[in-house]
Amino acid sequence: MFAARSSFILMFKFTLMTVFLLGVMACQQQHESVPPTKKKAESVSPKRTASGAGVKVRSETPAWPLGKEILSDGLAKANALNSAIGQLLNSPNIENLERAQQLWREVAAATERFHLFSRLGTVAPQDFQALVDLQFNLTAWPIQPGYLDGFGDHPYSGIVFDVGMPMTAEVLREQHGMTDNSDATLGIYAIEFLLFGEQNNRGPLVFQPITALNEKYQEDGYASVEELPRNRRRELLRLQAQLLVEDLGHLHNTWISNQPDALQQRFELLASSQQAELLQKAALALATEQLVVVANQRGKDLWQDQQLADRLAAQLDGLARFNLVVNLGEQVAQAVARSMASLNDIRRMPPLNQQGLPTQVDWQEAYAGLRELIKALNPAPPEPITTGDAAL
Repeated sequence: MFAARSSFILMFKFTLMTVFLLGVMACQQQHESVPPTKKKAESVSPKRTASGAGVKVRSETPAWPLGKEILSDGLAKANALNSAIGQLLNSPNIENLERAQQLWREVAAATERFHLFSRLGTVAPQDFQALVDLQFNLTAWPIQPGYLDGFGDHPYSGIVFDVGMPMTAEVLREQHGMTDNSDATLGIYAIEFLLFGEQNNRGPLVFQPITALNEKYQEDGYASVEELPRNRRRELLRLQAQLLVEDLGHLHNTWISNQPDALQQRFELLASSQQAELLQKAALALATEQLVVVANQRGKDLWQDQQLADRLAAQLDGLARFNLVVNLGEQVAQAVARSMASLNDIRRMPPLNQQGLPTQVDWQEAYAGLRELIKALNPAPPEPITTGDAAL
């Protein structure tokens, strides 16, 4: 009996030891089976939300680097335009004027490509209103040309002829959007008016400096050459180009900032599904804005129509690039392509038609393409936009 009891005790100890060893081996195998990526993820300190309540992991999106790329390109081109305008003012001739005009076109296109991203501020103003405000300094449109310089039946209007208004960067910022958004002193379209004139009829002579007051100027009441409209126009253009670089640089730095509560961090703290929803809403807001503009376009002036087509095409180009990195669907891609094609047709129209009459633009195809785009971005079809007596 004693031998049987001893055998039982030995067997019991052996069983306990076996269970213990199996447990250790299982733990070791479980530890070794953890993939390296998981260990690394757990070792990263999580980011806290702006309120400090709870912990949230940031989710990166390819949309944000695209915005940075677009802004970097625009900033480089704005610096080139600033230099070209300086050269134009130093030596006003047709070659320097045309070079500045061509660089303006490149800056305008680069800046408008970012318009899609600025619409985040319209769909989520509580977090991204800063984008709308910063974009307003760059692409305020439409503008009142007479707010800047002589225009139409008022050849002596605007800041250029208001000698009582100091021509400084601070004053231009104060006057920008003073009483209405169209009261634009800053941005690419304010610069466009000075560089191109009313109907692309600008010549370099208006940028020739006047260095002395003649008798007529003195009789007109001018006390110094700085007060003369031509010199004020030169200074206005110089300041606008300088401030364009500053404002684009500010938007660029705001976009890429990785500081706590910066725009990028606010966006990346959202869930991926929320990010996708906001971006699609921004694209929808862009297309809807364009549809409203096109619906109110009457095709009376080819120059203005083609300038508008350039603007809308650049914005859609930004949407097309966006769709390459954040896939919104094949229907969206097709609708963007159709809208772009119709706008490019407008941009290529000759001044005279086959009958030798001034060309008039028909915006129907562009309107149809934008309606298709809105439908692709939003399952609910848009209501026809009424303008005057009928809807397009």
